[in-house]
Amino acid sequence: MTRADGDPMTATGDTQASEHAAALSALLSMRIMTQIDGSCPLSLTSLAARLMLDRGQLSRAVKAMVAHGLLTRSRKPGGPEIEIDLSPRGSEIRAAMVERAAERDNFLMEGVDPHDQKVAFRVIEHMIARAELDIDEPDGEGSSSQTRPAVFYPHTYWHEILERT
Repeated sequence: MTRADGDPMTATGDTQASEHAAALSALLSMRIMTQIDGSCPLSLTSLAARLMLDRGQLSRAVKAMVAHGLLTRSRKPGGPEIEIDLSPRGSEIRAAMVERAAERDNFLMEGVDPHDQKVAFRVIEHMIARAELDIDEPDGEGSSSQTRPAVFYPHTYWHEILERT
């Protein structure tokens, strides 16, 4: 059997591709669940903006998560917009994810001086603010294309990584 590019496909290659696709799907599902907290449904448009994803790509992922019982998807009253929320099962899984993340953070921070923790969080918050500024105004002031890395946006960088593997 050969791929569209003419290269022969092997069972190992098929397995690796399948595992890679499953890992990407799981990562996207986790990202979606971190943005929906169950307190208020999000529109598909809002969720796509938060995740910096194409609505079509996100819609397919949401449909799959609805099929697995993790999310609910419904039309917003009075309009064509789609609202997405956690299902009861999705809420349970998200709660377990949050608990696990807190346990991991506590383990990682164990033994780190509280002052150093505050400094680290302040630096991270600064970096996030700078990243958001660049996303909001990619060619705006304080954001010179000469000083910005050539591959700045994570999704672009991710595609380059995938092409190398």
